[in-house]
Amino acid sequence: MRRFGVPISAGLTRDCVPTPNGGKEWSHNVLLGGKGCRGILNNRAYIGELVWNQCYFVADPDSERKIKRHRTVDALACAGRAPPIRQPIVRIFKLAVVLAANDGVG
Repeated sequence: MRRFGVPISAGLTRDCVPTPNGGKEWSHNVLLGGKGCRGILNNRAYIGELVWNQCYFVADPDSERKIKRHRTVDALACAGRAPPIRQPIVRIFKLAVVLAANDGVG
């Protein structure tokens, strides 16, 4: 997935598009997310979908630490539509999801 995130972030930086926090340089992690894959392209709130119940925690009996687990797609609770945070083109968002799935990431 990083393969297509780097050229996108480089292009946004080259075109002087400000980052969500007002910075000048885009990182592929802003688009794709880090380990949790919660970047702009994976965040359904950016296309106006409110989704709840995405993660849950279980206790590891050996270490007594909490471990984050992601629910399956059919177990997610969709709360309906909301105004989009940004005005992305939904077709590009869906294409990014398809590219990510074909790349073998989340």
